[in-house]
Amino acid sequence: MSRRHVLRQHVDFDRPPHAHCRFTGTETSVETGMLEAPPRQEFSVDVRFVNPIIRAASSLFTQMLRSPLELGKPGLAPRRPYSGVTGVIELRGGITGTIALNLSNHLAIAAASTLREEKIREVNTDVIDAIGEMVNIIAGQAKSELASHHLALGLPTVLKDRLHMVKFSGSPIVRVPLYSKWGPLTIDFSMIVMPVREGVPTTRMVVPVG
Repeated sequence: MSRRHVLRQHVDFDRPPHAHCRFTGTETSVETGMLEAPPRQEFSVDVRFVNPIIRAASSLFTQMLRSPLELGKPGLAPRRPYSGVTGVIELRGGITGTIALNLSNHLAIAAASTLREEKIREVNTDVIDAIGEMVNIIAGQAKSELASHHLALGLPTVLKDRLHMVKFSGSPIVRVPLYSKWGPLTIDFSMIVMPVREGVPTTRMVVPVG
């Protein structure tokens, strides 16, 4: 059975207890939960925002890395440390958010070797620079599709400790699993859209997924 998942179809996410997360979009409606959230707390997630991120990642891997991606089943990211190599970038403007691209050491080395057109055998500065460049490309392309939100990007940072934590701006944190020819990777992100009404931002949280 193919691991490919079509976002336009209804999705049954895993359901940890407590909070309810409602994904909204033109053709998608999902209810799920998130660990450690207050009872009955609800987040509204607009799936239209995730499409630019997925398209950007697919374009990067297909055109620059010659490895088309398959899309797995999106869900809420577990609250636990990352391993391997993680590129992180912040977004500011009409949306405040964080995008984290996590790859295994093997995948990071393979991707960097393809980008640099040379054989790399370990996680070194070339790999770190390549993963930072990759997450910057993904965020930059997503930014161009979300131009109406007047986004600005922070500088990418790369974490490579055996276990490391990523600080996200906002919640919930959505995970999009992807599959390359070198193995699986994930893109986790959180985004908050705060429409301004009479100069006062609303507190409604919206996460781009779709």
